Amino acid sequence: MSQDDLHLIVAPHIVQDLSINLYTSLPRVIVEFVANAHDADAPNVDVQIDFEAIRRARNELRSSHDGRNGRIEDRELPEELMLKIVDNGHRMSRADIQDRFLIAGLRCRDKFCSVRSPGGRILMGRKGLGKLAGFGVAKRVTITSRRSEDNYTTRVVLDFDELVQCPDKGRIPVPTETIETDLPPAGTEIALSRLVFEPVKSRRRTIESELAKHFRFVGAEDFQISINGTALAQAEAVYAFEWTHPGERAGGLYRHEIDAGSQRRKINYRIRFTRKSLPARQRGVRIYASG
Repeated sequence: MSQDDLHLIVAPHIVQDLSINLYTSLPRVIVEFVANAHDADAPNVDVQIDFEAIRRARNELRSSHDGRNGRIEDRELPEELMLKIVDNGHRMSRADIQDRFLIAGLRCRDKFCSVRSPGGRILMGRKGLGKLAGFGVAKRVTITSRRSEDNYTTRVVLDFDELVQCPDKGRIPVPTETIETDLPPAGTEIALSRLVFEPVKSRRRTIESELAKHFRFVGAEDFQISINGTALAQAEAVYAFEWTHPGERAGGLYRHEIDAGSQRRKINYRIRFTRKSLPARQRGVRIYASG
């Protein structure tokens, strides 16, 4: 087995895809990585965060900051502080990490991809940028993964400062380690370290709310999300109004057919509106689709 480093391969459209900051807050980043676990058919995913340690570190940095080392919003917390997203879904071999995970911008219509996971779940990830989400809140992302049938574990480290300084953006060397002793349980662990002061300010209830909202229609019996080992409660939506098709009763599903290329697809749908006033970050339209 070769011990050479793997490479991060940047697709040509990546600059365009990242022209808008997609990941600017901790809840958004965690949602992205939990969606990756969902797409890997994981029965369980656990988000591990020491909220109290992060709070103390932010307070200490705030009290000692004098403005001479740049903006406090961009300062890093102590390196030993990290958060992890751990799942027991389809694990990645060394080849999987190179051919799938380390190709930034690999879209679901591209090679290796489909609209469904091997277990039949409709994939949440689409743009192939999830592996970069961690840089919204941290300067280092460490991926550790082992398949149950393998006798080794692969660990790769993505360091933001090293990536942006690499002169060849086409093939960026990524420090890679193959571990053949003291194997961890089969699964995938994403560890975020060198956390940045401003993005990690979110409280636990904010993260719980975002996770519950984004995975509202994913049954816990199929995909259980936990924070520090405590299962996340399913969100109960409160609706202010439901659009009712003329002649139909409220609360049901309406049947419709749509053109899908050369085929006609039958769908069941309903339209509901939440309460009238929402925070700015929650406004807009969301479409949830299942089955």
